[in-house]
Amino acid sequence: MIVSPGAEIQGTVTAENVEVNGTVQGPIHGGDVVLRSKAHVVGDIHHRSLTIGKGAYFEGRSMQKQTAEAVSPSTPSKRNSFQENTVKDEEGAAPQLAH
Repeated sequence: MIVSPGAEIQGTVTAENVEVNGTVQGPIHGGDVVLRSKAHVVGDIHHRSLTIGKGAYFEGRSMQKQTAEAVSPSTPSKRNSFQENTVKDEEGAAPQLAH
């Protein structure tokens, strides 16, 4: 989706590729989001990649989407990694934590 200079959108923008060179008031949900020099965006941007050109105005939050690989069930959780890498003392016992 391309928002041309002089164009104004009030509402949610959702597209895989979003290029803004006009005004958007509302959230943007996209894969690759580019804010060009004349962009004026007021709203949160949910993206895979975000490029903000010199002169662009952006007021809101930027939230990068996680890839499927990052949340894959085959990726060990931090808890499993911690358990697998527990340091043992000289006698082979895991140290106990005091509460």
